[in-house]
Amino acid sequence: MINPKQNAEELIDRYLSGNCTLEESNLVERIYEKAAIKRSIDDKSIDFSQIGQESWKHIYGSIHKESSVNHKLWQWLTVAASIIVMFGAGVWFYKSEYSGLNTNNRVIAKNDVPAGKNAAILKLANGKTISLSDAKTGLVIDASKISYNDGSNITSELKGVNAGTISTPKGGQYQVKLPDGTNVWLNSATSLSFSSMSNSSSVRNITLQGEAYFEVAKAYSKDGLGNKQRIPFVVKTAGQEVHVLGTHFNINSYRDKGTTLTTLVEGSIQVNVGPFHNGNVLKPGEQSILMNDNKLKIILANVKEVLAWKNGYFRFNNKRIDQVMTELSRWYNIEVEYEGEISDEKFNGNISKYKNISEVLTMLSYSNAVRFKIEGRRVTVMK
Repeated sequence: MINPKQNAEELIDRYLSGNCTLEESNLVERIYEKAAIKRSIDDKSIDFSQIGQESWKHIYGSIHKESSVNHKLWQWLTVAASIIVMFGAGVWFYKSEYSGLNTNNRVIAKNDVPAGKNAAILKLANGKTISLSDAKTGLVIDASKISYNDGSNITSELKGVNAGTISTPKGGQYQVKLPDGTNVWLNSATSLSFSSMSNSSSVRNITLQGEAYFEVAKAYSKDGLGNKQRIPFVVKTAGQEVHVLGTHFNINSYRDKGTTLTTLVEGSIQVNVGPFHNGNVLKPGEQSILMNDNKLKIILANVKEVLAWKNGYFRFNNKRIDQVMTELSRWYNIEVEYEGEISDEKFNGNISKYKNISEVLTMLSYSNAVRFKIEGRRVTVMK
């Protein structure tokens, strides 16, 4: 039985990332199936910003009677419905009648494009390059060997690895455990170089291009007097350095964004801009934004939105279609073109990133603000 106090938004998040129990999945799908039956998705009068609320309220009466869901849970879900916001059937489409290409006249698809996958290349300091298996999710690098995170061996030829570069292509993602024990999740089109990972190092250095989520391990060395001291962890991106002792954070430094976003989830980090080292210290839940003029702004972060890519879905919060398509282009490895003016419509909602692109575009098209054409790996966006 689902806990009556469970947050409804977290339930949706876990459904999108495939981490629900069978009972929880059935509950979510019943809600959105019955909402789909009640109102045609082609009805232009639908206020899509309210679709989540309508779905929960509509389904309350019929499912409330089912013995598998208790009264206390439904009381709570009714209250939670007032804060759930989904766009264009963000979860609804999972069990809708969508079954292939050309399901509406707003997506013209000559072919489909599958979602991205696990893919990366490891280049070691000695020049050796290793293409990593797409059947694995990550690798572990330590002083004695390199292996996949399921324990299977990659190569037995290399010893004492403490420097190298791991890169993901467009349409790729990968996890890596660095020699110091730090875990890193790499988003698509990302490159991470590491060095100075031995216990004798005075600092652990990382250089990042793209986006990655870090769970930094604490590491210690001894000074000349034998005293134990922490080894700092430094992440360098274009224009800034992040100094860490041990914490969880995300950095988005794609060059096409024009900004670098650093979001702290747990612990404490200091963000330094340029050659100065008296930068801003972030608290959990805060995000620094480094602008093109090298000015740093700190705001409260939407952590769920920031970490959506790591958790298996896209989460759009008041984003224009060109911003949405930039994210999709990296994950699906597509070229995006625009025919006519770019729509000013803002998009909000959650979409699983493991669906083919035609399904994602179909959902976006429900706003009636945009249409799409898929030709090979080129997607044209039209008003």
